[in-house]
Amino acid sequence: AAIMVHGEIVRVGRPAELPDWVFRLWASGNEWNTQRIVMERMDTHAALDIPVGVVVIEAWSDEQGIMLWRDARYAPRPDGSPFAAGDFTWGEAWPDPRAMVDELHARGIKVVLWQIPLLKTRADLPPDTPDDAQVLLEGAAMVAGDHCVREADGTPYHNRGWWFPKALMPDLSVQRTRDWWTAKRRYLVEELGIDGFKTDGGEHAWGDDLGYADGRRGDEGNNLY
Repeated sequence: AAIMVHGEIVRVGRPAELPDWVFRLWASGNEWNTQRIVMERMDTHAALDIPVGVVVIEAWSDEQGIMLWRDARYAPRPDGSPFAAGDFTWGEAWPDPRAMVDELHARGIKVVLWQIPLLKTRADLPPDTPDDAQVLLEGAAMVAGDHCVREADGTPYHNRGWWFPKALMPDLSVQRTRDWWTAKRRYLVEELGIDGFKTDGGEHAWGDDLGYADGRRGDEGNNLY
């Protein structure tokens, strides 16, 4: 088969039949913020004979860099390099994410985590946040590595929206930053068995004069987010 894209004919494959789990309920609740609650809700669905295909866990992370589990303990990484599952001591909220995922898979339920392309800065953190907080180290590494969406003057763009105000945004227009950003989440898939991500919050590239590493300006690239 072929489709027309920007005046060019692009060949595509035949549509594939979707797997059965896609058509079962996708269950989610923003207040499902602990492993115990998630499993209790899945037990309730099973008891009520409600077939669940996917559980979307929204409130799993520290909601700073959206890559580390809330209340997990770890030694900060000053260079912002990726974590592995073995780097964490799990807390009360999520005492054993791998066991949770394994149990849900045994029930035929896929596990999806919430994800956004934003990284909080000190402007949107508690005043007593220490300088060696991982989110601040991540931000410094993002800027130093030239992984940010930029203002017209070349300085890092800080989110102008009301949600996650002043957050940094990774410049996902180029492969080097896509690799850098996804490497931080690789342990979730490869070690904990997470099946995928609910991507959200891509509307916060504000300004037609923003600059992307692939040469696009904001008026060309913002909607790609």
